[in-house]
Amino acid sequence: MVNKKISLKRLQQQHGLVFLKYALVGISGTFIDVGLFTFLVATTFLGSTPTLHGVAASTSFILAVTNNYYWNSRWTFAADNRAGSKKQFAKFLLVSAGGWLLNLCFLTVFSSLLYQLMISTSFIDGVAPIPTWGLTIAKIAASVAVLLYNFIANRFWTFKQ
Repeated sequence: MVNKKISLKRLQQQHGLVFLKYALVGISGTFIDVGLFTFLVATTFLGSTPTLHGVAASTSFILAVTNNYYWNSRWTFAADNRAGSKKQFAKFLLVSAGGWLLNLCFLTVFSSLLYQLMISTSFIDGVAPIPTWGLTIAKIAASVAVLLYNFIANRFWTFKQ
């Protein structure tokens, strides 16, 4: 019984440390993703319609995924895998594509809800587009919402021991 408790505690500590590293890498990727997304919607034509918001989100996502794969394969999961294999990268891209689709869905839902809230509180009128800061808040919320899916899929499939 004592050995099981020790093993469970060690397992929790091990996964906790890996999750912490994963979260730190994810934060760096989120800064890249949200920063580039905000820049694109604020300074280019990509801020003009919800469809173009998706183009901006996809562009920023690709750069963030590249950053995240590099650091996750070499630091977060380095002890657990052969960093840089083509098969592993393909798995990471597949997981990331699922995360991207979820992120776009959440971005659409969160920005729509925020837009409706802004209209209902008379913060903006019904013809004004959602402000860039509103899209940034929706993008951050979408990224947080997808975090657990990405961690579980990458930990137990992409970088499994």
